[in-house]
Amino acid sequence: ENPNTLSTALVKIAYGLIAGGTEAEIKERQKSSVRGLRSLGIFDPKKASQLAAQSMDNNGRVSKRVVQAAAGWDLFNPWAKYFQVFSTHPLPAKRIQRLNGQCATYGVPVEYDFSEARIIKEQQVGKSMVGEFITDIFIKQLPTFIFIILVGMTAIWILGLIGLISIGTLTTLNNLILLWAIGFFIMGLGVIGRTSFMYRSGFEPSNIVELITNIKVSPIRAVPAIIEGKIIGKGIPGYYFGEDLYFQDNTGLMYIDYRFGIRLVDFFLGSLES
Repeated sequence: ENPNTLSTALVKIAYGLIAGGTEAEIKERQKSSVRGLRSLGIFDPKKASQLAAQSMDNNGRVSKRVVQAAAGWDLFNPWAKYFQVFSTHPLPAKRIQRLNGQCATYGVPVEYDFSEARIIKEQQVGKSMVGEFITDIFIKQLPTFIFIILVGMTAIWILGLIGLISIGTLTTLNNLILLWAIGFFIMGLGVIGRTSFMYRSGFEPSNIVELITNIKVSPIRAVPAIIEGKIIGKGIPGYYFGEDLYFQDNTGLMYIDYRFGIRLVDFFLGSLES
């Protein structure tokens, strides 16, 4: 009869848990400005919206402010809503909010209040992230947009060919072939541009703490980073052909969605090297 019991369990499981360990390990985690964070994507980690973090205060307990900071991506990043559409599970922060709403019914105080999450978000990215989201979607779908335009122009060409509309001398087959040739060339440039934007240079030393607390990240707007740690297991435990991994440094644990760029190559890398 206490929703906080479930929300606390959800924070520990969905947002990861690194409580315990030696005193030296705890002190090492405390060196970070937001202390020991980690991610544990048990809610379909490939969807990215399930990235989460957890931290301890000086007594080794969960830091509520850090939970709010970690929840900022789930609550305010437009990509979270995008991925929620394709996910079978609600985002962890959304679940906790629902549980918080039940606390009044049972007459208990809210354990994890997200009242400061918006302030933390605005300190990082300002009032709105809609502009960045629209840019990301445009870059992500640019080749698709070009292909749709080509299909539309082909439909116009066919209507002109059968005489339903007049497009003059453009009804020749050579013009259609030229149109698609130019279209594929532009699509290729779009793919190159998208790849350059997604996998940009400028790698700098970082750690999982800093990456997890960055609300502005997206599948298109990545953060080039160099982190040191160790691989501790497969992304999907027991799946031999899985190419994805779990990576750990001295601040936390992160799900690594390894991508070469070609799914078939990803499969062979997963079975031979991962």
